[in-house]
Amino acid sequence: MIIDTMERRQSKLIVGILVITVFAICVAFASECGGQYKVKQDDYYLPNSNNSSNLIEDSSGNKEIVTVAQGKWITGVDTEKGKIEIVQEVLPNWQVLPLCITDDLLDPYWVTIKVTGGYHPYDGWFIDLYQDNWGGKNTKEFVGRIDLIHNKIDSGCCYDIYNITFDVCGPCIELDSNHFPDIPAGWNLIKDVCGTETLNKLVDIQISTHWYGCGERYQRFELILSQ
Repeated sequence: MIIDTMERRQSKLIVGILVITVFAICVAFASECGGQYKVKQDDYYLPNSNNSSNLIEDSSGNKEIVTVAQGKWITGVDTEKGKIEIVQEVLPNWQVLPLCITDDLLDPYWVTIKVTGGYHPYDGWFIDLYQDNWGGKNTKEFVGRIDLIHNKIDSGCCYDIYNITFDVCGPCIELDSNHFPDIPAGWNLIKDVCGTETLNKLVDIQISTHWYGCGERYQRFELILSQ
């Protein structure tokens, strides 16, 4: 009987110690948590805000301004240059120009270009031909234009591919010969100036293509090949 009483007292003592221990742990945890701040959802820092501090409310309802980590914008970073490159071409291997240039003559020819960098073609692609004019003046005379027709035929990640074909403006482009003519058998060619091999009527070819980066005028540019 005495043993049962002692066992009950020991059990109560152990339970009491456990209760006091748990209570002490809870008080310590509450003390630690009570010193922390809660950030209200509408007080978070926004990237476009000029403030680097926010109102922070603690568990008692008091507010205090504290520094909050904020996002960082990196501005003004440059890019590498884009490219406009010829990837394939079928062009005439003319050592001299024909005297009559027509659409039929140019139909078999084309050029494919690859564009990287967000450049876009716009109207004004052409080949202009100028020929020496010795009619009392040593000048270049405009003799005809060939339009360059550009069609996008493919595009992929970060590039566009265009096919370029040729369209003669007008029925044909007529050039004067830079040479003395072939003559029939039995005839002689007498030159007024001895030693003159040609008629000095060379042709200049100007190839021009127009591009833009976007709709703004300052982003327009022209690529010209003259020979």
